[in-house]
Amino acid sequence: MDDRRLCVLGATGKVGSRVIRAALADGWRVTVLVRDRAGLAPDLVPDPRLRIVVGELDDTDRMREALRDAAAVVITAGVRYRWGMPWAGVQGRADLVPAAVQSLGATRFRGRVVLLSAFGVGDSWAGL
Repeated sequence: MDDRRLCVLGATGKVGSRVIRAALADGWRVTVLVRDRAGLAPDLVPDPRLRIVVGELDDTDRMREALRDAAAVVITAGVRYRWGMPWAGVQGRADLVPAAVQSLGATRFRGRVVLLSAFGVGDSWAGL
């Protein structure tokens, strides 16, 4: 495990990309697990300290690969709301955050975990 290596889940979103930029600016090496590499902010991709693992958040093998050598993981993945409003209903997978946490648990990760999510707001409340 490297004390300056961070894994970010939810890297293609607004919060995730900001976490990545802040970590890189502070000297961290960052690994991200993304469904589609093209979803990452273009300014992040050429950074040699960024490692990209392509896969789903509920794929334990890909999660294990993304977590390799990480001291901590920041989960910024969350639900997307129709029209950007929590009361308008969930768009896409409502179980994304629980699936990511379950997959993370299956890897037996021993580092620090930070969860930043709007999961639990609006329709996703029933999934808690």
